[in-house]
Amino acid sequence: MFTYSAPTSIEEVLDVLSEWGSRARILAGGQTLLPLIHSGRLSPEHLVDINGVRSLDFVELQDDLTVGACCRQHSLDVFLRTRQRHSLLAQALPLIADNEIRNRGTICGSLAAAPLGAELPAIALTYNATLHVQSKRGDREIGATSLYKEDGTVTLEPDEILTSVVFPDSGESGAAIEEIRYTQLSFPACGAAVLVDAQGGVCASLRLSVFGRGIPAQRIDQAESLVEGEKLSDHLLDELAARIRKVVRVDSVPGVPADYARQVAGSLGARAFKRAVAQCEALTSRVQ
Repeated sequence: MFTYSAPTSIEEVLDVLSEWGSRARILAGGQTLLPLIHSGRLSPEHLVDINGVRSLDFVELQDDLTVGACCRQHSLDVFLRTRQRHSLLAQALPLIADNEIRNRGTICGSLAAAPLGAELPAIALTYNATLHVQSKRGDREIGATSLYKEDGTVTLEPDEILTSVVFPDSGESGAAIEEIRYTQLSFPACGAAVLVDAQGGVCASLRLSVFGRGIPAQRIDQAESLVEGEKLSDHLLDELAARIRKVVRVDSVPGVPADYARQVAGSLGARAFKRAVAQCEALTSRVQ
């Protein structure tokens, strides 16, 4: 059993978190939290329902995109469809589970919980997103690459709440996400997300992240450096896939053997890179 509170201001939320610490859990969409509670894998003593904190339900787009803690995945999906911006995020959102889950699930909830296989932590890593965190002790900003530990857990403290995330403007970058899943409602067995700047088929810069049921969301820096300054070719794609397979961190989980996860991660990363380069070239030619 647990107790429950429904604060209506961020100040009240911080008071509750300061009092309960690690014994409390934040409830927004609940799409990650509630299954853990129902299965008995998580037993919080207190739930903090933040849905009444209206100041946390927002989306702002100037050059960068800022998303509040109570913004639903479906709401952001609809918002981006009408603006044709932040292509990687726009491609990823419709892939998440189904409409029912996207209608309830929040962007920040997925980022803070970081379940294995979830798309959004990998997207945040690829964007170099900035996360705004608050507690009674003060506010701080965390880069996505500093939020996620190697084991897939996060660096948030028990009395902190992720109040918003900023996805930087990716400009004319090409973007692509590739994934393989067994059923629509399951987390992807493996996936890759890419942002690339290229001209004349030559890669100027690459950001590439992989994720999956056995793959904690992670940037593959060694793969990024491999292709920068290189012209797209079948040989380069083969080298990129091989590099990803060599350096990706994989946890063995039921149904997804580690060797399989490495193999697929390399293939999907190379495929996403190729598609993102093509998109980048198309965007560049359109501007010219």
